[in-house]
Amino acid sequence: MAEVIQQDNEFASHKTKDAITSGKIVIYPTDTVYGIGCDALNATSVEQIKKIKGRDANKPMSVILGTLDLVREYCEVSDKQATILATYLPGPFTFILRLKKGKEKTLEQVSGSGGRIGIRVPEHQLMRRISSGLGVPVVTTSANPSGEKEVIEFGKINKKIVSACDLAIDGGKTKYAAPSTVIDLTGDEMKVLRKGAGKI
Repeated sequence: MAEVIQQDNEFASHKTKDAITSGKIVIYPTDTVYGIGCDALNATSVEQIKKIKGRDANKPMSVILGTLDLVREYCEVSDKQATILATYLPGPFTFILRLKKGKEKTLEQVSGSGGRIGIRVPEHQLMRRISSGLGVPVVTTSANPSGEKEVIEFGKINKKIVSACDLAIDGGKTKYAAPSTVIDLTGDEMKVLRKGAGKI
């Protein structure tokens, strides 16, 4: 059963950082919906999240990267893409980018074999700070069984999901109360794949 703590103190930040560092699975609030995450470079933890959600092992997941510099470290970012990212992030968006050569294998457990990945730099600061502080991508996938509706309030997260995780951060209701808008930046033009919170 996950240890449940409130998000509104420094203790939560330290506790979450320690959990991610040690390979544990964390439920956390974002600006959009509640997520389940771990160190995206820890293959064992990534596989555990897939099992917790009942998620297809080959279905890609997104990552939180705490800063635009970290995004550039892991992804190919053109000048045009950089302008778009700087305009909309931090924010309630998931942008699909191509991974840099050498990073495709590193993140294959998360991204799949296509060489692309969804990245988030959320307005909510908790996991953004964890990612930037540790210098690693953090898995972000909605805190619900695969195929079920995303959760915007901590109290409505499936109890089996909470029980299967190590730490859960209660942040109340999320700011936007809706999933992120997903935008593919790998083509010549921006392509909206899912309309959600935020406007482009």
